[in-house]
Amino acid sequence: MPSVGIFLLCFPAVFLCAGAFLADFNETHVYNPNWPPHARFHNGQTMSMAVVLGAATLWYAIRSAYLPTPTQKRESLFTAAMIGSMYAVTGLSAILYPGSAGCDPDLCGPEGTFVQKHSSNVIELGRYDAEQNATVNPVIPAALRGSKSPEFHFETMRTMAGCVAPIWDAMSQPYEDERESIVR
Repeated sequence: MPSVGIFLLCFPAVFLCAGAFLADFNETHVYNPNWPPHARFHNGQTMSMAVVLGAATLWYAIRSAYLPTPTQKRESLFTAAMIGSMYAVTGLSAILYPGSAGCDPDLCGPEGTFVQKHSSNVIELGRYDAEQNATVNPVIPAALRGSKSPEFHFETMRTMAGCVAPIWDAMSQPYEDERESIVR
C-alpha cells in the first residue's frame, strides 16, 4: 500500500505534468504573438521536460512501494525526490539570467512579478540587516555579508552563483551598459 510520503511525491508530479500545459498553452506563452519561434521552441522544450520529469518522479515513487528491500525502496524514493525537485530548482534559477523577467512587460508592466525576485530581495535584506546589526546569520554565507550597499546588486548574485561566474560574465556582457544604469 502506498504511503503518505509516496502520495506527497506523486501529487506534485501529476500537477507538474498537467500544470505546465495548463499554464503555458495560452496567449501568455504558446500563442503569444510577440514571441519569436525560438522562444516558442524553448517553451515547448520546457513543457516537455515537465512531463518527462513528472513521469519519472511518478515511476520511481510508485515503484518504491513494490520493491523487496528497504534499501531499494529508500533509493527509489530518493531518486523520485531528486527528479521531482529538478523542475522547481531550474525554475527558481531562471531569474538569475541577464534580461530575464517573470512576466512579459505587455502582460504585467515593465517590472513584472516573480517569486525569485522577492526571494532574492529577502536574502539581500537579511544580509544587509546582519551587516548593519553586526550579527552573523549562519544562513547567509560570509561572502554575501561584505557588501556596503542596501540595494540588491549583481555582485551578490555572482557570489551566490560563484560556480558559474565565467558563464555569467559571458552571458551578461551585452547587458553591462544596462547594469551600470541600474546600479547608479
